[in-house]
Amino acid sequence: MHSCFSCVTPDVTNSLNLNVLKMIDNDRFEMEKVPYAFAIGSLMYAQVCTRPTIAFAINDLGKYLSGIGLGHWKVIKKVSRYL
Repeated sequence: MHSCFSCVTPDVTNSLNLNVLKMIDNDRFEMEKVPYAFAIGSLMYAQVCTRPTIAFAINDLGKYLSGIGLGHWKVIKKVSRYL
């Protein structure tokens, strides 16, 4: 954790745009290996138990469970950096 970069707040309103983050065929194969739903569940647990400040970000990320792209995974990592 010593080499991690911190993040001020997890603002995802500009990062999650349906027009920008549409699924591409290359993204589909790469995202099959990514545990996106598991990461959302873990962040939801942290939101309920200790960090209500990430509730808005997790709500927006949870909307895209069926059609995710690499941009969504980058936003998950940004929220994780905030924690």
